[in-house]
Formats: sequence, C-alpha cells, structure tokens
Amino acid sequence: MDFNQLTTFVAVVETGSFSRAGDKLFISQPTVTTQVKLLEQELSQQLLIRSTNGIRTTAAGNKIYDYAKRTLREQQNLLTEFGKVADLQQINISASSIPGQYLMPRIIAAFHKFNPAVRLSLSISDSAKACKDVLDRKADIGFCGSSGFEPGCDYCPITDDPLVIITPNIPPYDALPAGKNFPEELLTKAAFVTREEGSGSRREFEIWLHRHMNKGNVNILALINDNQGIINTVAAGGGISVMSRRAAADYKQMGRLLFFPLEGSADRKLYLVRRKRAKLMGDAEEFYKFVLNNIKILQR
Repeated sequence: MDFNQLTTFVAVVETGSFSRAGDKLFISQPTVTTQVKLLEQELSQQLLIRSTNGIRTTAAGNKIYDYAKRTLREQQNLLTEFGKVADLQQINISASSIPGQYLMPRIIAAFHKFNPAVRLSLSISDSAKACKDVLDRKADIGFCGSSGFEPGCDYCPITDDPLVIITPNIPPYDALPAGKNFPEELLTKAAFVTREEGSGSRREFEIWLHRHMNKGNVNILALINDNQGIINTVAAGGGISVMSRRAAADYKQMGRLLFFPLEGSADRKLYLVRRKRAKLMGDAEEFYKFVLNNIKILQR
C-alpha cells in the first residue's frame, strides 16, 4: 500500500467516477483502475461497487475512505511541518448571488479557522446554475435562493431571506405609507426591472404573483443579471424591482431607495444544496455540517 493508491481511491469516491478521478489527478483511467485494484488486492476487500447509477462504496470502502483521508491529511501536516507545502484539499462551491455575496464571506473566514488545510473554491452565478453545477458534479455543494430548479438535488433551508419591493425615493412612491404592502395597481403598471429566469428571487416572486395576484403580470422594462445593476437602475428612477432585503439595505439607509413589504414574502429561504442519494465524503461533508451547525452564529 502507498500514498498514491490511497489518493486515487479517495479521488474515485469523491468524484464518483474513475474517469473524473483520472482527470483530477492527471492520470489515465486505466491507471486509476489499476491503483484501486491493487489496493483491494492488498486489503483482500472489495471497496467499490459499479452499477448503472454510478459508483458506491462498500462497508469496507467507507472505513478505508475515512482511514485514507486521515492518513493523507497527516501526510500533508508532516510535509508542511518540515518545509514542503502539500497541495491543499479543495471543496468546490457554486452559489447564487445573495448567499454568494452576503453569506459566503463569513463562512469562508470561519471555516478557514476551523480547518485551514482545506481550500474553498467559490463560483457565483444564479440559483439555476448553482443547482445544475451540483447535479453535474461541477460543485460539491451549492447555495441558492429557491428550491425547485433541479429535482435531483436536496435543498436544506438555512436562513430567511425576505423579498421586498424596492423603488426610487421619488413621487409617487415617497407618498406611500411606510411599512405597508405595496399597492397592487402600482405593482402591475410601474416599469419593472428584474433578474434573469435562473434567478431564485425572480422565481420566488413569480410564485408570489401566482398565489397573491391571480397570475397578474408586471410590466418588465429590463432584464439585468446583476443585483447591483438593478439597484442602480431603480435608484436612478428607471423603475421598481423585487429583491432580497439584505442586497439593497445600504441604499435604503442612504435614502436612495424605499422598501415595501410583500405579504408572505418572509417565507422566502436560502438553501444549502447537495445531490440526492449521493453521500458527501470527507472535507465536503465536514463543510456541509459546519454550515448547518454555525449558520446562526455566522449571520450575527
């Protein structure tokens, strides 16, 4: 048994594929197969089972995976201690804009203190892509603002993220009573600036329209795939929009925007995303549990 065999076995388990493990380690698929076979022969145990649904570990494979991760981490610690810095383990994360910009900075900082031997790679896009990345194994874990984009994913709610109507601080909006629901007549007639179809906030708002306004439509003036672009457009008098309260809070405080609640929008959640029927392993599982156990503290 050697470190190469353990590294290869861990890569197969974490990628769910011999070919993807080869790509990750820059070796051929036959070499991956050989390394795993040699490890199984030396241990006299079957570690992996191939099926039409992919690869899964046996009971022995689960134990060897945990052992291999500990051993490889100790190897990294030893190399680091004596001057040779080993490659960091990496967790790939795909997030939509709100969790990516407002939750992940604190999560990254806190998790680095918890486990500095792991590197986090974060890609920020929209909810649809974040979920697709997780489903396609381009990301180990995702964060999104709506739970219905990919049926093949599990969605765990981690925090509230209510939506609000944002308007410029000009007539007729500045004459509306603060804290009261936005008038439906204005909502359907005013020029509306919105995110792209893959946005979680847009999807949740469309669900809200269906439930509260009998499929009422809004007058879409522009599609902008960036929250800051929408905020600037609304603040300049270019229309109204719906977005996460936390995304526009600074502009409200400066007096450039007005907020109006949407009835029932406090039900909107942000979600932690993983693949269904796919066990997270090692560092990815540790990160997932870390977020669940610390999300309330990280938001303070």
